[in-house]
Amino acid sequence: MSIVESMIWGGSSIEKVVYDFILQHVPAGSTIVEFGGGDCSTRVLGESYNLYTIEHNDRWLNHTKYTTYIHAPIDGEWYDRRCIEGKLPTDIKMIFIDGPSGGGFWLRSGLLKNLDLFGDLKNTMLLLHDTWREPDKNLASELAAALNREVVFYEEGDPKDYWAIIK
Repeated sequence: MSIVESMIWGGSSIEKVVYDFILQHVPAGSTIVEFGGGDCSTRVLGESYNLYTIEHNDRWLNHTKYTTYIHAPIDGEWYDRRCIEGKLPTDIKMIFIDGPSGGGFWLRSGLLKNLDLFGDLKNTMLLLHDTWREPDKNLASELAAALNREVVFYEEGDPKDYWAIIK
């Protein structure tokens, strides 16, 4: 049985519909940077992609063998950028934004001040998970505006999952 077949989807993890979307839009073997490691996304994406996971929570570090982990504790409003600088490849096909979280409030908007860490994002798709939450939906729109790109919101699957793509 493959990892995908044995996965328990949903809850605080992605639903399979998001994984299927990624498979359709990002070529296998490409580099994906994930903010916030987890059971579903990290395991299944790491099986098909060159995955880098930026994680602040010790509990999720080295959780699977399928990713290169970058430990970056929270420094105010986002990850400590000093822990990320110089540790990512330059050809990133997708950034998967599913973190950081922190004690009931989301710190994802700190990405807006740190876009320079990821080099030229012209050919990089950004996927924001959990856009059923107002802060995440707003962040998708703000990122699209900052990058002068289009944002598309998705609400699909059974059970439903919510995400946005900046393309």
